[in-house]
Parts: sequence; C-alpha cells; structure tokens
Amino acid sequence: MKNPFSFLIIILASLFFISCTKTQMNGSPLKGGGLSANVNPDVPQCNPGQHWDYYLRKCVDNCPTGYHNDSITGACVVDGGSTYISVITNPNNPYDYSGSQHNDGVNSIFPTLNLSTNNLDSVILVDVKSYLGSIGYSADSFQTFYGQAVQNGYLPFSHLQELDSLGNTLNANGVLSTYGNSYVQQIYNYAYQYLNTDTITTAKYNSFANNLITIEATIKNDSRISSWEKEVILASCSNGRYSAAYWGNYINGQSTSGPNSVNPLFLKKLRNWMRFVIADIGGALVAVSSDIHSFWAILGVSVGTSVSAAAGFTY
Repeated sequence: MKNPFSFLIIILASLFFISCTKTQMNGSPLKGGGLSANVNPDVPQCNPGQHWDYYLRKCVDNCPTGYHNDSITGACVVDGGSTYISVITNPNNPYDYSGSQHNDGVNSIFPTLNLSTNNLDSVILVDVKSYLGSIGYSADSFQTFYGQAVQNGYLPFSHLQELDSLGNTLNANGVLSTYGNSYVQQIYNYAYQYLNTDTITTAKYNSFANNLITIEATIKNDSRISSWEKEVILASCSNGRYSAAYWGNYINGQSTSGPNSVNPLFLKKLRNWMRFVIADIGGALVAVSSDIHSFWAILGVSVGTSVSAAAGFTY
C-alpha cells in the first residue's frame, strides 16, 4: 500500500501550482515590465473629438492649444482660469423668457453666417424670419414691421442708434413715454458703468444684471406707462441680462456654440462687450414703435441687431 503522506504531498503541490498559475494570469507582465491595466467597464466610449473626464465623469471636448476643460462645466476655456458667466434670471419678470429666446436665436444664426456677403442686413433678415417661423411666430408679419421700422429710420439692423440716443428719438417721435425713456437712460448708464471695460468678469456682469433686476421691479409696478411699453422694456432688460452673459463668454473664449464658438478677432476687441449688449437691448426697444403689439417684434429685431453688431466687429 502506498504511503498516504506521499499522496497528500502530491495533492498540496498541485494546488500550489494551480494557485500560482491563476495569479500570473490575473497580473500578466507586459513587455515593459509592468502589469496589464484593468479596463473599467463603467467608462463609456466617447464620440470622436472627445475624451472621458474622470473627475467630471462625462465625455468632454478635446480642447485646442491654449484652452483646457473647465473643472465645473467641462467646456473649453482659455488657459489661466475660468471666468464663465452664468445668466442671472429674474422669475419676477413676466417676460424673462425673452432673453433665453434671444440667445437661442443668435446662437442659431451667427455661427453659420457668411460674413463676407454683400447686403448683410438682407441676409440676416432672412435668417431672423426663418428662426421666428421655427418657433411659431409669423415671418411675414415681421417682414412688414421691419419694413416700417426702416422707413421710420430706426433700422436696418446695421444702422441702429446707440441706446441712449434711440430712447430720445423714440420719445421725440411720441412712441416712448418720458417715463419709459428715463428707464432706458438708466439701463444705458448701467451698461456704460459695468460693461464698457477691457476686462470681462463675472463680478461686473453680476453688478450689471442685478441693477437691471432692480429697475425691472420698478417698471413692473409703474402705472404711468402702458402695458405694451412695459412689456417692451421688461423684455429689453431680460435680453440685456442674457445677452451680456452670452457675449461675455463668447469674447472670453468660453462659448459652447459649436465650431465657430471662439473667434480670435473678438479676443482683441474686448470693449465690444457693451456694444453688443446695448444693440440687443436697443433692438428690442424698437418694437415699441410697432402698431401691432406682438412679442415677435421684440424678439426679431433684437436678434437681428445682435447678430449685425457682432458681424460688424469681425471685419
């Protein structure tokens, strides 16, 4: 009969060999001498031009040279820190949706606009009508109003008066009350105080936006102005808050509006921030001259003057 102890030794030796083999398989050495990396099954496959950010736990865009992914939003921002401006909304403004629709309109038109075309105003008009139609407003009605505004000297888009002058002109023509014009002059003064600067910061934006909200509260309760005039000025304030954030981020190179999101020419002309914003506010204000009191007049002109102002500064 064989020695039982010898048989036990053979069994233990076999188990030890199998254990060593499994260990080698689980950590098989690579050519470089290290262990193979374990693949994390929870990391999704990102689209071309993107990579997985382990900190944000989402796919983010691959940034060009001189930019990096912001640690909060994941957007590509200029090296040196994030100064991303978040819109300050006002739920007490019944027309606060105007600013959001304004930014959507600008973002749908400007990145694809052919800036080298002749008669840019006509091209922008076609694009504005298309945008208005896409969200349920009458493109034909806006065409009629635009033509009247041109005849009255308030437009085309590229010839909008500066906001303070526009308020005075509308008041002199009897379509904007003296009380309404006083609000317009206050808005212009805040834009000049906070946005006419070479350095765009969230602090300056916040001061501008919060002062507008203070004005909005007064306008909302002002019984001296008509309901239409009140709607136009409140929508203009909303456009100002949203527009200032949009163009501030654009100029700072932090826009997320697609392949044309950062135009290097803008980065050399930072003082344009105020010009864009007062063009957006002034465009909305032109609607006060409309005989047909409809929101599409506010939105359409504001989008058109915004895009026109931006296009003008790219030459």
